[in-house]
Amino acid sequence: MKLNINNPAYLKIHLLAEGLRLGPSFFNYFDDKYQGSPYHYSKDNTFRVNYPHHMVLKQNTVCAINIDESSPWMLDADNQGFFISKGDEKITTVTFPKKYPWLQEKLTENVIAEDIGFMTTPHSMNVFIGKECFFFNEGVPCKFCGFQRTRKIKDDRDFVTPEMVQKLIQSFLKHDTEINQVYFVGSTSPDFDEGFNTIIKIVAAAKEVSPPHLDLIVTSFPPKDLSLIKKLKDAGATRISFAIEAANPEVFKNLCPGKEKYYGHDNFVKALVTATKHFPRQTYVSIIQGLDRKEDLIRFMWDMVSKGVVPTMNVYYHSPYSFLKNSMKRPSVDYLLSVSREHQKIFAKSNIRLFSYGADRHCMDWEAFRQMI
Repeated sequence: MKLNINNPAYLKIHLLAEGLRLGPSFFNYFDDKYQGSPYHYSKDNTFRVNYPHHMVLKQNTVCAINIDESSPWMLDADNQGFFISKGDEKITTVTFPKKYPWLQEKLTENVIAEDIGFMTTPHSMNVFIGKECFFFNEGVPCKFCGFQRTRKIKDDRDFVTPEMVQKLIQSFLKHDTEINQVYFVGSTSPDFDEGFNTIIKIVAAAKEVSPPHLDLIVTSFPPKDLSLIKKLKDAGATRISFAIEAANPEVFKNLCPGKEKYYGHDNFVKALVTATKHFPRQTYVSIIQGLDRKEDLIRFMWDMVSKGVVPTMNVYYHSPYSFLKNSMKRPSVDYLLSVSREHQKIFAKSNIRLFSYGADRHCMDWEAFRQMI
């Protein structure tokens, strides 16, 4: 299906489905005043330098930068600025978040703000609470994920504490920013309840120093003791998401062997339904578009909505060092268009807000929420 790429939502669908290349002049203009990332969303880390997680298209449409050298789309720059092109045609100009100087401020003698949190858009401060994956260490990681291997290569450190998070929030509150949420991402530990309790302590500490307008949102692995979900709400969390990843239980079993072995697809659904009692209209299920057949995914989306759970969906891409990077195709433009239009219907029918407001680079949630598709 041919889409009108003057609509930034349709252009984003193409870019998420097909990736893009970096043009020969890009690094002549992308420098230290822009926010780059050491975690490259490409087939490999061939550039060996920081480049951005995402770009901003028209209408405040935030789009991931996933490198694919076979893509017809190119991100480049000239004296007039950054742009997307296809062939010889310039399609649209793009911008990037500037690098905040305060991210280099010291929180302690050996830790700067950027060590604890990083920006995914101008609106969202992300904090990875744990940087180890129990499933990876057990040899049963999710097959589409390569982030743990990237962290090993980068020798990433793990020292996030409640006190550090408080200092991080106090640091950015001193400055003029557009940050309206802190997005806590939990890891998987051998004891799921212990890992969830760690999140509770960090959220409670964050709440102590946060103004009322600052949302504290959480994506985590669900606990086995489901009573802990209420404790997270009581600690000050605004919204919660559990990442089930795959809609079909058989796909889940195949692609998420650790999650299947130690928790199970049915138990994820039970945890989500329990969460709706404590986070009514604020419970979300994270799914990756492209893992399931389109029909299975759409059916699961509506089933979750009937249970009071709203989907929030990333799009599959070739993650560095993942087991699927050379064997699984990206979802097609038509696949993403069909699923996104169903998601748009869900937002219109449920009248529920986004999980991560305006800060979704790897998914079409923001565009579906705004009825752009």
